[in-house]
Amino acid sequence: MSVLKPIKTVTTILSGESFPTVSMIHPLKEMLLQQLRKVNNEDDKLVSDVKKAISQDLESRYTDPVVMTFLHESSCLDPRFKAMPYLLDEEKERVYQSLINKAEKINQMSEAVTKVKMEKDDASEISDPPMPSMNAETSLQDSSLVIDTDKEGDADCKPPLKKQKCALDDLFGEIFVTKIEPAKCLKARVKQEILNFKSEPSMPLNSDPLFWWKNHECSYPLLAKLAKKYLSIPATSVASERVFSSAGDLVTVQRSCLSGDQVNRLIFLKKNFDLNNN
Repeated sequence: MSVLKPIKTVTTILSGESFPTVSMIHPLKEMLLQQLRKVNNEDDKLVSDVKKAISQDLESRYTDPVVMTFLHESSCLDPRFKAMPYLLDEEKERVYQSLINKAEKINQMSEAVTKVKMEKDDASEISDPPMPSMNAETSLQDSSLVIDTDKEGDADCKPPLKKQKCALDDLFGEIFVTKIEPAKCLKARVKQEILNFKSEPSMPLNSDPLFWWKNHECSYPLLAKLAKKYLSIPATSVASERVFSSAGDLVTVQRSCLSGDQVNRLIFLKKNFDLNNN
């Protein structure tokens, strides 16, 4: 019983659906291996053999480099396990560098900035043929003023020609985009967020990492997007299997006339409606 109790606890934790679980896979695996490898003089031969068999089975799991990298990154984004004491310093740096690259990539599109069209007040643009003016009355008045000045013969003191606003300028205004460029120094901003995040104290194990990211999203806007993407992944398929079990409880012979939409609403209420708090 002492050997199987930690495994039961880990299974129960990873089967949760109201809190992030993917970030706990690798820390829990390391914890189990550490306990199973611990030598206890009180263990008889059967217990030792069971520990050895379970330990060998666990060691062969999650060994794929891509999967391991993903699990390390998930744990790093969890404020409870970001210290990653089970990794070497070189491995930690590789994880942080991988997070920097992925955070930069995921923010490239959202961090694009637009440059608003700015007209230059040079002579070449004034000499171009103007588009139809939106205010014909004003244009006629301006023309008559220029003609009157010419009639008076004061050619040297002509007022400068006013730049007319064409119909397209009035329609588009300042929303006319002529160029889109990626934000500068995005990688530097991500690196600074990583450094600040590493210096934050680790959260207690019984705290909610999603609540922490909600409160610190303004301080780490780039990393927060990556944390939402990683921490929303469930560690097991237990949650989806529970949905099928709930559907089996709802759709019975006596309730066979329920439509699909009604079943969906009932399952949604069952999974999201907390009777105690509402």
